[in-house]
Amino acid sequence: MNTMSRKKKNYLLLAIIIMGMCLRPSITGLGSLLKLIKPDLGLSDTVAGLLTTIPMVMFALFSPLVGKLNGKLGTAGTLSGGFALIACGVVLRSFGGKPGLYLGTGLIGCGIACGNVLMPAIIKSEFPEKYGFVTALNSTGLAVSSAIASGANYPLAINSGMGWRGTLCIYAGAAIVAILFWLPVRDISVQTVQGNAKKLLTNKTAWAVTLFLGIEALAFYSCSSWLSTIFQFKGLDAEKAGYFVSCFQLTGIPASFLVPTLAGLRKDQRALTCGVIGAFLAGILLMIIVHSEGALLFAALLAGFGCNGGFALSMAFIGFRTSNGSDAVALSGMSQSLGYVIAAFGPIGMGLVNDWLGSWNASLWVIAFLLVLLILIGLQCAKEGTLEEK
Repeated sequence: MNTMSRKKKNYLLLAIIIMGMCLRPSITGLGSLLKLIKPDLGLSDTVAGLLTTIPMVMFALFSPLVGKLNGKLGTAGTLSGGFALIACGVVLRSFGGKPGLYLGTGLIGCGIACGNVLMPAIIKSEFPEKYGFVTALNSTGLAVSSAIASGANYPLAINSGMGWRGTLCIYAGAAIVAILFWLPVRDISVQTVQGNAKKLLTNKTAWAVTLFLGIEALAFYSCSSWLSTIFQFKGLDAEKAGYFVSCFQLTGIPASFLVPTLAGLRKDQRALTCGVIGAFLAGILLMIIVHSEGALLFAALLAGFGCNGGFALSMAFIGFRTSNGSDAVALSGMSQSLGYVIAAFGPIGMGLVNDWLGSWNASLWVIAFLLVLLILIGLQCAKEGTLEEK
């Protein structure tokens, strides 16, 4: 990084932000369009729910392969291939009927996995002294694009005449834009060292980071899938419940910037981790016990800040606990592979708990218990030092 010109360094920073913005909305923007997709394709609620689970399954299956692809194709080739998969998947999902809907969603998940695994490693390799700040910019890009997609997709589909198919295809264009932005810095590369991944299997901190990411992602995607339904269970109408969910998501913008930035200012992040996940836990507990609109809105804001901040922190731990880019690739692949196996059970599990016990409060109590566990695991993840030192 020392030999890189300031101009190229600044452009690389811009490319990282742009790629972050193009990485997630093809998935997060789908939920608001399900009310159009389900009657058009004749999908049940259960079958439609699989569209939330498929990407996480693909994250889990494909993440371990990203390091190997990086070794063979190079970082630029792997990233470009990943975004090409996203673009192809988006088009197939829109125009391939029911089979294309699921196959396309799977391709999108594989493409996103490439960016998920490599982005922390690129930041660690090229911005080692500013890892927290650059991670914050990347995470903020994710949060901003997700909030825009969630809020704009439905009215755009209705008012523009593009329908849900045309609206979703916007994100194929975004994926191509990401490839174009990366071309000027395509010589940037992160090395993949064979054997690193196997060493992590005996490292307790690597397992702590993996479990932290998995449980946090489980809570994140569970809330993203069911909060609107939960707020309606609490007495809000569908429109107001949607606004409250938007508030939950919008708090991800300041949280995604502030939490990794603050984490990067200290070598030990235990106090910050307890505060962020504690805010998430407090918001969930409030949702259980309150019913007034004002209190539920405050709960959504509090939980949203903690949930989104915790998700950004889970990605930041990959760089904080590694000493170089190759180790970051290995830890990123392990944590996201096994972590998303855990996360995939979240949306389905919350629905099953509600079906068994007849109350969404029961599902929220499960999330609350997992957040207590997350705080305990976070104490190991956030402790000063790298994998080699623990």
